[in-house]
Amino acid sequence: MRLASFNVENLFDRAKAMNLETWADGRVVLDRFAELEKLLGQVTYSEADKARMATLIIELGMEESDTGPFVILRRNRGSLLKRPRAGGVVISANGRIDWVGSLELRDEPINEIAMQNTARVMSDLEADILGIVEVESRPVLTAFNTQVLPAVGGNPFTQVMVIDGNDERGIDVGLMTRKGLALDIMRSHVDDRDAASNPIFSRDCPEYYVTTPGERRCLSWSIISRARVSAALSPPMLAGTRKRSGRARSTRSVSRKDSTTSH
Repeated sequence: MRLASFNVENLFDRAKAMNLETWADGRVVLDRFAELEKLLGQVTYSEADKARMATLIIELGMEESDTGPFVILRRNRGSLLKRPRAGGVVISANGRIDWVGSLELRDEPINEIAMQNTARVMSDLEADILGIVEVESRPVLTAFNTQVLPAVGGNPFTQVMVIDGNDERGIDVGLMTRKGLALDIMRSHVDDRDAASNPIFSRDCPEYYVTTPGERRCLSWSIISRARVSAALSPPMLAGTRKRSGRARSTRSVSRKDSTTSH
């Protein structure tokens, strides 16, 4: 059995801030986005909060419009801010209850060559079970599996699954399996919290249980938020059981960064 993981870095669309020349170029935008989103989500806005939100909105290129080069502020109802004719931004809301809306990263299509190269790597891995990191959604992964993968000569997988996680950019982790390897049980950990009640995972750490041929054992596959993969063969388990037994598989690097395989 061949196991592998692959960081696809989104399949069809990617946040514009993550599609710049270098990661450092987009890091500033992502940090400002995360800080502003956190402030906007507070129950009550202090004067210091309002001042900081106004600064971040301007820094994100939204001083004159709700649509910036990398971020969109969607205001559906209520009053969040005002833009004086003299310039600047004034936060008029006193808390999250005063307005309805969201802060979103702007996407742009990934070029065709990049998509094809991703499909070629997935095909070259020749994995029976493939863990996918940074994928937009299950419908996107399904479309990629049935349309793009065959277009480069690859064989589509039989089952495709993605569990929606916590990451505000919409990049999650999933699993793809071949015929004879039934994906039977899934468990999400999006609500797991630490002692301070903070979310443990920035995305999710889903557990997938795949029945191997002969239905004698289950394969437990866990993909954590830093795109590392651990796999272990163990006796069949009941849903919700976290304890595992068995020998961990070895891994080695293949093809390109963030791809690992096990035999």
